[in-house]
Amino acid sequence: MFRAIDHHFEVACDDDILSDLIDEAFAHCIIDSPDVDDAENIEISVRDAEVRIASDDGVVTVPLNRSLQSVVSMINLRGAQRRDETLPVLHGGAVSFGGEAILVLGRSGAGKSTLVSALAGSGGEYLADELLAVRSATCVSGYPKAITLKSGSCDVLPFDRPDRPKRAQRFVDTVDYVAPEDAGALTVLDEAWPASIVFPTWDPSLAVAEVEPLQSSDALLLLCEAAYLPLSPVAFFSLAELAGRCPAAAVRYATTEDALIEARREARTVEDVKVVTHGPSAQPSRISVADFGQEAVVHHPDGRVASIAGFDAAMWSAADQDSAHPLHLVATK
Repeated sequence: MFRAIDHHFEVACDDDILSDLIDEAFAHCIIDSPDVDDAENIEISVRDAEVRIASDDGVVTVPLNRSLQSVVSMINLRGAQRRDETLPVLHGGAVSFGGEAILVLGRSGAGKSTLVSALAGSGGEYLADELLAVRSATCVSGYPKAITLKSGSCDVLPFDRPDRPKRAQRFVDTVDYVAPEDAGALTVLDEAWPASIVFPTWDPSLAVAEVEPLQSSDALLLLCEAAYLPLSPVAFFSLAELAGRCPAAAVRYATTEDALIEARREARTVEDVKVVTHGPSAQPSRISVADFGQEAVVHHPDGRVASIAGFDAAMWSAADQDSAHPLHLVATK
């Protein structure tokens, strides 16, 4: 039995080699709960040039060389979507140092997993590299599957791509999975205290890393962008509390050495930014607002977010009484 965030699943595969690869990818996700009622059963059958994957959502057929990646991607999506709606799940990872986690978040291809691997190998404790659940502003829980690395990532990391025997290579294309201990992680954690947030971008043209500290409202916008939808008002407010408590920065880097220096730099000393939450509105737009004082972030139920300046409680009160108020127009446009 395995677990991805709050989703439980079992896998049956008729090919021993592919079965071993799947077990390796989810080795740290094994749980001792054989009697879980809502566990998903996934059945995998290997044919000459393709793999058949049967799950709760039906049957899909994928090319042989994309079978491992397809299984892992499907489970990732299940973990992101099959959770309580009040729990925000982010596209990103985390590595902890002494119980304090650096969250590494952003879009695909930004260099998240490469940076997570480098952080883990520099003496960190691994939590996740693709999915991260925000239990509260002071607790994040991980999803410790093997680290996803594209073929080019290992070129800038101090370890090699896994040396697969030929029979295993047929199930693996340009994406492979590295056990956190093979990347150098000290251990694997279930949860940690979030201490800082990094939004990385890999840019090989840079001579040195560039760091841009972010205001809490800007960090919340990026957190919402990294969150899997739907994002309920409760989940939105959890992210707002996280953005108000954790220092955040956008880091552009060319080498993992530069990125490590900036990501592990001692967090700037700040007091928690007070966030006042409003909503959701009683009006048809059903907007919610996280007010940081100088700026506020407006959240629409369909996932859209926007920041506004000069917000105060009187503005919210007026908007809550009038669906034609400009605040509602911000949320709907």
